[in-house]
Amino acid sequence: METIEGEIEVLKHNIAVRLDDYIASIRLWRDENYRHKEIVYRLTCAVASIFMDEINIRYPTTWWDGFKEQYFPAWFRKRFPVRYTEHNYSVKEYFPKMPIRDDQAKVYFVRLQTPLLAYQEKEIKKGEAN
Repeated sequence: METIEGEIEVLKHNIAVRLDDYIASIRLWRDENYRHKEIVYRLTCAVASIFMDEINIRYPTTWWDGFKEQYFPAWFRKRFPVRYTEHNYSVKEYFPKMPIRDDQAKVYFVRLQTPLLAYQEKEIKKGEAN
């Protein structure tokens, strides 16, 4: 049996997570698996959010498809269709300062108008009356 001598590099892993002071519900779990000799830390938090809008982005798949779309006549595009790639994104508004209990699935709230919006609304109503 042949022996090999050498140096082994020691790697140190550090994970730094900056948590916002305003996130109200943060939980930390430690899972120990002695069989695989590992410790796993899980950090979870609940943040209130509202669905705002759905954004769909569509663009030609390759540069050739973009070239066909822009410069080729309709009969050619009908014979050799342009391929598109689509991405759908959901836009949400988050409220990290809102306190949430563990048993809450929904949070009810009332949003107040800012003075600027209330003033603009009043000006519109005044214009309609004339």
